[in-house]
Amino acid sequence: MEKSKEALEEALFATPVFPTSNPIHGTEEAMLFEVLLKSGIEQALATKEIKEETIFGQKVFIAYDSAYYVLGKSHTAEVFDEIMKRKPSLVIARELGFSGNDVLKANVHAQFRQMKDSNKEVRFLVV
Repeated sequence: MEKSKEALEEALFATPVFPTSNPIHGTEEAMLFEVLLKSGIEQALATKEIKEETIFGQKVFIAYDSAYYVLGKSHTAEVFDEIMKRKPSLVIARELGFSGNDVLKANVHAQFRQMKDSNKEVRFLVV
């Protein structure tokens, strides 16, 4: 192994390469488990209380019949309209799924805020 200053700097500051042979890496399922752990819902991981449903062609995960996780790469207003009809307590959507459509994101956020104003507590988060 070369011990020059340049070789040391290269070794220290090189971008690490991580293996991506895990088939779940980067999937909606992987993101779901990360979000669940970060939001403190560890119990959901140990139970069968997480369902997967397709709403207007988009995969949505539902925990305890009131927490909705929309983690796909392409969101539509129809998906969120259907979720609103079900009176959720929590909705977490993936930022990437809005594809830069800030109007859709703002409209969805406003609609969930209106539900909150009508005595229904709904937390809407974008991750």
